[in-house]
Amino acid sequence: MPDSTLAVIISSVGRPAILHETLLSVSRQRRAPGQIILSVPDDADVAPETRRLAGLSVVHGGLGLTRQRNSGIAALARSVEVVAFIDDDVELHEAYLDRVVGTLRDRPDVVLVDGRVLADGPDISRSRARRIVASDDAPENRPSRDIGPELAYGCNMTVRRRVLARTRFDERLPLYGYMEDRDFAFECARLGRLARCEAATLVHLRPPGGRISARRLGFSQIMNPVYLWRKGNYLSWRNLAWQVSRPLLTNTALALAPGRTTRRRWSQLAGNCRAVAKILRGRIAPEDITRL
Repeated sequence: MPDSTLAVIISSVGRPAILHETLLSVSRQRRAPGQIILSVPDDADVAPETRRLAGLSVVHGGLGLTRQRNSGIAALARSVEVVAFIDDDVELHEAYLDRVVGTLRDRPDVVLVDGRVLADGPDISRSRARRIVASDDAPENRPSRDIGPELAYGCNMTVRRRVLARTRFDERLPLYGYMEDRDFAFECARLGRLARCEAATLVHLRPPGGRISARRLGFSQIMNPVYLWRKGNYLSWRNLAWQVSRPLLTNTALALAPGRTTRRRWSQLAGNCRAVAKILRGRIAPEDITRL
């Protein structure tokens, strides 16, 4: 019997086959969600066989992860009390939803909970991911642990519905929404504790192929952390300095080194430099990524 108080929201674009396999993972859950919402920009983003799955609804929320997740939130049924946001490229242990819901039930102080990622792509096939979660022997009563907002992982975040009455995903973080999970988690941390349910396990496949160009990714690597810091959703100056300097140093080193990724790293570095130039001129605007 589906749990009418539980909903799953998945945002996707351009990956109907991968999305379908993730939905099959959701369909095998011991605790079936009462509502499954797919938020996509276009009809072609959802395969015909996916549309035939039970309990599924599709909403068109435009393009961009934060925008699509907010569109999914707007489509929630009134009965929903717990909302799980998962990426379109994960494989869930069959007890995943039951255990994250159990954490929220047992810990009223917690407003956001994520699970333990057993493996994180990009070289993981779906069949291997299924074997990994099937072989996981984490005890059901394994205790959750508190985490800071900088550790919440956006590929799987479950929140209480009442949190969504106070905050949303920031649509100024467009397209892939780099660091949107950190931003959202900091907002949630103002309302209660965040936790990781160690007994709720999954695999993040992270299939090859970027969702945005290398230049746009490079821009976001610099601009988005600075934007979050200005909002107050960052730990410290030191943490920010590390987050910004790391891609600059890494992309510079790999752009100068011979190899197959040299061209892409030059593009990322160009995006890094474009963001730095804008910030030095006083413009902190993640949405400028759409103009690159």
